[in-house]
Amino acid sequence: MIDHILVRRKWRSSVLSLRIYQSADVVSDHQLLFARVRLKLKAAKRRDSVQRHNVKKLTDQAVLDEYRITVEERLASATTDLSVSDMWDKISDALNTTSRDVLGLLRDDPRRAG
Repeated sequence: MIDHILVRRKWRSSVLSLRIYQSADVVSDHQLLFARVRLKLKAAKRRDSVQRHNVKKLTDQAVLDEYRITVEERLASATTDLSVSDMWDKISDALNTTSRDVLGLLRDDPRRAG
């Protein structure tokens, strides 16, 4: 009777030793196998945190007016003869830079993880 431990070819060099326990009391016609495996774990790469704009400031009417005026000024130079992708880049840039300048970014709270 032959019992096997299957290991992918990629991990074959990680198996350090293999042993059969013939005297183990198992109610089966198979024998107990024991393998010693070397395992190296790598730490997961840290992802950059997403920087979010502080949109709660838009509840203040003065900040909302400043935001609206700044976006309108930045979009005033956009012409209609631009391609769709160029127009989208212009709009996206105007909204992102205005949000960063006027609203600011939220700070990450370590207590609010998850």
